[in-house]
Amino acid sequence: MNIDLFLPGFIAFIISVSLMPVVIRVAGKIGFADNPNQRDTYRRMHTSPVAKGGGIVLCLGFLIPLCLFFPLRGPYGIILFGVCILTISGTLDDRFDLSPALQLLAPITAALLVSLTGLHIRTLSNPFNGYFNLETMLWCAHLLTVCWIVSMIIALKILDGIDGLSAGIGIIASTTIGCVALMLQGDEQTGSLAFLLGGALLGYLPWNWHPARIYYGEAGAMMVGFVLAVSAILTAGKLVTAMMVLSIPLFDMARVIVMRLFRGQKPWQGGRDHLHHLLSDSGLGIQGTTTLLCLLSALLGIAAFLLQQIERQG
Repeated sequence: MNIDLFLPGFIAFIISVSLMPVVIRVAGKIGFADNPNQRDTYRRMHTSPVAKGGGIVLCLGFLIPLCLFFPLRGPYGIILFGVCILTISGTLDDRFDLSPALQLLAPITAALLVSLTGLHIRTLSNPFNGYFNLETMLWCAHLLTVCWIVSMIIALKILDGIDGLSAGIGIIASTTIGCVALMLQGDEQTGSLAFLLGGALLGYLPWNWHPARIYYGEAGAMMVGFVLAVSAILTAGKLVTAMMVLSIPLFDMARVIVMRLFRGQKPWQGGRDHLHHLLSDSGLGIQGTTTLLCLLSALLGIAAFLLQQIERQG
């Protein structure tokens, strides 16, 4: 195995872990913080202001090695543009609290950019007879691709409601996708890309673990969801890998949407009805909830890897 494949991730880790304390100090001086005394206090999990801006550092930690080690043409150039769009939009949202419609504009734009430039989902596993070929139904392929990317972005945003959870599961998901790409498919570039994201997140996690000193906010959550979604598409369409690792937030997202619609509420309305809220309020606490959900995701990641190995050998 080529050890250089992990070099981008290592550099991303160094950038991320080094710049986070700088941004924490700067954010404190300019008042760029998540203040629990502001609106929606009932769903806040912290009791004192926490710095924002972690998403900007995460973006730098990801994009600098991407530009240094990956060819900025084809899929990697598209990823670069998509990450920039989402980081800018997310930072504006973190600062000015954009409306739900504007919040969706950037994810949909980034997803369309991916799909219409040739990175759409091409096949789906068919449990009865190989694969479904979506090349004959391009409209379906584009629609599925956009829905997949937007859903992953929303799922990671939901996870960012409690210290350490979004970053922890993001590390597990990126590691799983990287292992599938590298060890089972021999796809070194996609594997290195996934480990690059994992390295950036690993540098952020110590600062975000409870009690968090910084949040990566909308900017970071959207970027992580986007890169995971596109990496899963690049990994020979192994969407099932990402779906298994992120099945907890994906299920929680669907559950909350249905329950809020049933109660006559807007699906995008904030609330304290997500799984991590319920577990924390039940007595498990913030650290206990984060640890439990990360362990479950890790087990699902191992299962996803083993299933892909069985499928490959079969």
